[in-house]
Order: sequence, then C-alpha cells, then structure tokens
Amino acid sequence: MTMTAQIATLRIARELASSEIEIDRAVESSAMLLATMARARIDTGATSGSSQVAMMRMAQALSALTDARKGIVQTHSELRKIGQERADIVFIDECPKAALAEWPEAANIIAA
Repeated sequence: MTMTAQIATLRIARELASSEIEIDRAVESSAMLLATMARARIDTGATSGSSQVAMMRMAQALSALTDARKGIVQTHSELRKIGQERADIVFIDECPKAALAEWPEAANIIAA
C-alpha cells in the first residue's frame, strides 16, 4: 500500500520526534554515568589514574552522542524545509503538533 504525502509526513514526524527523545535520553543517561564514575572515584578514595581510561572512553561516547543529536536536529531542519517547499504540511509553531491540528484523524493513521 502506498502512503499519501500527508501520511508519510505524519509518520516521519512521529519517528523523528521519537528519535530526538531517545537520543536525549541516551545523552542524559551517559552524562549521569560519567558523573557517577567521577563521584565513585572520589568517594572510594581511588587514585585519579585508576579510572582515567574508562572516563575518557565515556567522555568520547558522550561526545559521539552529542554529535548524533546534532545530526538529528539537522535532519529535522532539512525535513522541515522539504515539507515547506513541497507544501505538504503547514508549520505554525510546533512540529508535529501543528500537523496533528491540521489533520486530527492522523493520530489513528500514523499509529498503524
């Protein structure tokens, strides 16, 4: 079955929002892990070098996640431009709330 432009737009909006939230959760949990690692080193009195390599690797992972988040934000921006150029969706204030306001029946369609 083929998707209409409206259904495709709404599904992309839903999956994009989900990706944005999930990457933010990964950034949050990774930052919390790095903080816990530092606190554990301090509280246990371990030498500063004892966990340095692990903390550096965690910092690199956090940096990679923030780079991935940047990519998601850039993707959102590009998709919004495409939608505006094609006039597939009207952007008022917020995506995807504006889209759902425009097509209220979409909530049931995109859930499929």
